[in-house]
Amino acid sequence: GQTDGAEYIAGTIPTNRASRFSLSETALANGLLIEWPGASNRFYDVYWTDNLPLIDFRPLETNIAFPRNSTTTTTAAARGFYKVDVRKP
Repeated sequence: GQTDGAEYIAGTIPTNRASRFSLSETALANGLLIEWPGASNRFYDVYWTDNLPLIDFRPLETNIAFPRNSTTTTTAAARGFYKVDVRKP
């Protein structure tokens, strides 16, 4: 569902439907673990909002370099909506 350029930046394969950039989450005792498929030579920025209709996303963590492909939130940010932006340097 993405352009070839967007898939290239995300590190996914445009001709393979199973190759996609998606988030997964795991509840922790003190927050939430958010993971995504990482790709070499990429940086990731994680954003969070508790009010999706306003689309007021705030940075949770930025400049996460591959091979790291996750972040952990605190209890305060464990409820809400998340997005991850990926970019090549």
